[in-house]
Amino acid sequence: MLLPLPPHMIMNGERNIFKMSWRKYFALMFLSHHLTHNFCCRYIRDIANPSTLDDFFPTFRHKDWYLGSSWASGIATIGGHPYPNGRNQESSSEAIAAYEAIGLYGETMTTVFLDSGADEDFNHAITSSRVRDLGRLLTATELRSAKTYWHSMPSDTPGRLYPAVYAPPAVGMLWSTMAQFQTWFGSAPYLPIGIQLLPITPVSEERDTIAWSKAIYGPFHDSCSADEMCLMQGW
Repeated sequence: MLLPLPPHMIMNGERNIFKMSWRKYFALMFLSHHLTHNFCCRYIRDIANPSTLDDFFPTFRHKDWYLGSSWASGIATIGGHPYPNGRNQESSSEAIAAYEAIGLYGETMTTVFLDSGADEDFNHAITSSRVRDLGRLLTATELRSAKTYWHSMPSDTPGRLYPAVYAPPAVGMLWSTMAQFQTWFGSAPYLPIGIQLLPITPVSEERDTIAWSKAIYGPFHDSCSADEMCLMQGW
């Protein structure tokens, strides 16, 4: 039977882990086996491959460079015919987090490969720096798109995208042809708002403006307070 650690031991342990510079410690594990690093790069290529010469992965699988945002999937079919609403994206925050992770991974591995001092790792450092810059570009465009398409400000806000008839402070599902204040799994306001908030990562501070945070607080609080599932599910 495993017993939980006392809170003071957990807190001390967390401080010690951060003192060890966890980022370099974690990354150095990959240096002992470059094949593992290559596996990680394959995951990155799956969603953010920049090369048209890659025979295994499409270029930027989800990214719509015209809109700046991503699509969760292609056009679904119903009865053999394309769904009239086109493609869709539910959680802008999940897309942001994915690209943020690519940038952070590239940054981490650039530092580690340069710090290794091995001549053969210099080219790995250059490649990792490009991964970092690619992740930053994808994150930046996704951030701007989230603020434009998913974060719906009050109707009198300059530059607002949607007509005044769309009153909710967020878009839960963005389609090629419409915007909805709901999710695939429910329409309680805390769901379409919450799915634009999770996961909370360092870049969330740039993603969520103070004005938008104030706009969503009331509807989210009221909806969450009225439904025990909100707290039980961690929204």
